[in-house]
Amino acid sequence: LAPALLLPLPALALLLGSPLELGEPLGLLLPLAFEGPATGWSLNTAWLDAMRAHGDYLSSANTLRAITSSVSGSPLPAWTDLAFIGGAAILVAAVTLRSGEARNKGLVLGVALALALVPLLVITDVQHFLLALPLVLWTLAHLFMHRAPWLAVFFTFAMLAYGTDSTDLWGRELAGRLEQAGAVGMGAMLLVITALLLANRPAERAVR
Repeated sequence: LAPALLLPLPALALLLGSPLELGEPLGLLLPLAFEGPATGWSLNTAWLDAMRAHGDYLSSANTLRAITSSVSGSPLPAWTDLAFIGGAAILVAAVTLRSGEARNKGLVLGVALALALVPLLVITDVQHFLLALPLVLWTLAHLFMHRAPWLAVFFTFAMLAYGTDSTDLWGRELAGRLEQAGAVGMGAMLLVITALLLANRPAERAVR
């Protein structure tokens, strides 16, 4: 989880420059400060190696690479994960810094978006899609503020896709099939798209 979660934040830190955004990237330097350069570098290297090895014993049909491979019918190489992570970093930075947006409002959406993207970028179990909860709440709140019936439909389908993880609702066998089909990941993608479309709606469309 951690590398994909942290990668968007240095971009925000460099562009925004406030202590809030700098805190987590600077946290990577703490082992260097407390343990010395050699030991600190060794700890960070071992941590990154452990994260890279994560995919050796786990598989997921819900990552962007897995979903894209399934749709295209051709497996994508492992390096495309880095391309997706880099694209996510640019997207989060752009959303956070979008012109005309209040600084705090843009930061809230950017952080919620970064969290929601984590399980789409790295191999995890489906429980980590709960990281999207802040973006779910942000989207739900803005659906009450805007007349956006089609986006409400998109949001509903996204939540239904999230619900496919429930063995209580679908049974263990069907829920397993839906997970292997990447339904939860597709729901996360639809949630992200819905939130981005809502973020770009003009304020005058708010419900009175």
